[in-house]
Amino acid sequence: MPFPSQIPCGPQDPPRLAVREDKVVEFDIDDVDGRLFMLDRDLGGSAVVFFSKRIDRSVSGTVVLDGEPVPHLVKELELSGVVSSVLAVRVFGRLTAHGRVHALHVEGFTDTDGIMMEPIDLIVRTRPRAAARQEFAGHEEIARRVAEEGIVLLENRGGVLPLAPGTLNVFGHALHSYRTSLVGAGKINPRHTIGLRSAIGDSDVFTLNEELAAFYQAGGDAVPGPGVLARARAASEVGIVVLTRASGENMDNSSDPGEFYLTDDEDVLIGAVSGAFARTVVVLNTPYPIDTSFVARHAVDALVLAGIGGMLAGPALLRVLDGTVNPSGRLPDTWAKAYADIPASRNFYDCAGGKPRYPADVDVWIDTVYEEGLYVGYRYFSTFGVEPAYPFGYGLSYTTFDLVPEPFTALDPGREAFQIAVTVTNTGEVAGRQVVQAYVSKPDGALEQPALELADFAKTGDLAAGACETVVLSIRPGALATYDPPMSAFVAQPGEYLVHVGSSVADTVVAGHFTLDSPVPVRQAAPRMLPVEPIGTLSRHDPEGTFPTGARSGVKEGVHAFEPARDPAPHTAAVMTPEAERLTFSAVLDDVTRAAEFVAGLSIAECARLLVCAQHGWGHGGHRRRRRPRPPGRARSPALPGRRRQLRGERQRRERRHADDRGARLDLRPRPRRAGRPGHR
Repeated sequence: MPFPSQIPCGPQDPPRLAVREDKVVEFDIDDVDGRLFMLDRDLGGSAVVFFSKRIDRSVSGTVVLDGEPVPHLVKELELSGVVSSVLAVRVFGRLTAHGRVHALHVEGFTDTDGIMMEPIDLIVRTRPRAAARQEFAGHEEIARRVAEEGIVLLENRGGVLPLAPGTLNVFGHALHSYRTSLVGAGKINPRHTIGLRSAIGDSDVFTLNEELAAFYQAGGDAVPGPGVLARARAASEVGIVVLTRASGENMDNSSDPGEFYLTDDEDVLIGAVSGAFARTVVVLNTPYPIDTSFVARHAVDALVLAGIGGMLAGPALLRVLDGTVNPSGRLPDTWAKAYADIPASRNFYDCAGGKPRYPADVDVWIDTVYEEGLYVGYRYFSTFGVEPAYPFGYGLSYTTFDLVPEPFTALDPGREAFQIAVTVTNTGEVAGRQVVQAYVSKPDGALEQPALELADFAKTGDLAAGACETVVLSIRPGALATYDPPMSAFVAQPGEYLVHVGSSVADTVVAGHFTLDSPVPVRQAAPRMLPVEPIGTLSRHDPEGTFPTGARSGVKEGVHAFEPARDPAPHTAAVMTPEAERLTFSAVLDDVTRAAEFVAGLSIAECARLLVCAQHGWGHGGHRRRRRPRPPGRARSPALPGRRRQLRGERQRRERRHADDRGARLDLRPRPRRAGRPGHR
């Protein structure tokens, strides 16, 4: 495929599409978002082709797929400093079969010189479905089991699940755009992928309501007409709504509808299905927590967190729905009732309500100064008495369990680990697995403590009905320690410690207690990156006066790089050693025992550059222009393109001058941005 720059693009040349000589555009129906999603979310689910010239987006063109007009858009992307126009044709859901050929006709687009393109006929070819290979059967078994054991059953009122064999009425476009991976660092490229639709087609237990499937091929989450609903009810008394969410590096998610909150269409669809069917199941194909208030509002019977299950996500979900696998996953985070219930929501840039969602190639600096201190996730909810939708560690099963901790002895806590034995009995009627969790309550004295902290957890084997197993949990010294800033050490504080055992942070019993008479040093540390200014943090002793405000977070105007208020301690070796006497990296490769000597000759900037993304320019001082904060959100400013290029050039010249004196020893100079990787988490 030619690059756009290889196509004539003078003022009198018409715009062309950069396609192969055979005019074939490959499309992977198992890749919901596509590789360009992380640069622009509007490109998800599209076959994307680059134009040879910039396109006038005020002039509408025409795109026809298999004789029918198809949704499309023209966007501009900046890759390696070059702005290009791309045509994104929304085909996901419309193309549902592997190894098929479809006709695509494009015409009517005009470039910024006023020249119209010549009409072109292309072929969109879906990739053939890759077959499983016998030599990798063991690997695939692991992939499927990982997906199965990560599925969390959040609701199962009236024992709706597992489902009896028969027809599945699946509502929502997620049937076709079921996500098995994310984008950026969360991207996987397996030998083959089986999503939800393909898994149902392969199933010996379930069949798919093809009328509903066809209705959602055009995308969206509309409610089908009365006739479609009536025929679906005749096929099965269960309605299944699937909700999906995208995620990936570069553009964080927000509290907007369609991300943390439901869209109006999603909410209306769930209400319509729950009103039309005797039983309603909602499947969450999402990698992060979302608002689940719809469960009570629409009397949803079962709620399943399928998550992002990898290459065999579809079969894994079906094996849970049909009862072949009893769900044993537990929540690794707290699901809040509202976005504002999370203290960090005050600090993190939330691109909701029309605020810009900044990609990575514009000079905008976003400070994210977190103020929740110790109280991240369940530590906040359990300490401050805020009720979540679903607590950390939560998850249901198709059976029930009884957990009985045995007495334990802590001989030298803080210095030696001690163990807790918990007897788990399956008190239900089917086999299943349980996750046993141990939490510690530390003395809240000189160093403030949350109410509970996870210390250890373990999952039982597959227990038959009536069977039991003894699980042994280990409480290590590090689980008792707290960082003491004046001492620069992790110390187990004096006082009484309670050990809790249970099935989630909200469902525990006290298994025992012990007392430390004096502080016990667990690990000595040293301050390396102290904050430039003191950061106020949330305290359980003054929640109103210390609750996060976000006053120091947000978009910073006029800031384009990390400039600390004070320099770190001087790195004298790099200054005092003459260039001719400095050790070269090639010498280190010959004798690795001289690595410390080599590092001693590097400047602070060079050391930081090596530690943050090596020499590729994505980290400190390179092409990355923002610190990467922890979710939820993200940002950048509407600088003019010309000014952006000027600022970028000035930075690169400064960096080259700094790096040139070391370039012969180690290439630390900025590298060109690589397409498809605009940033690093």
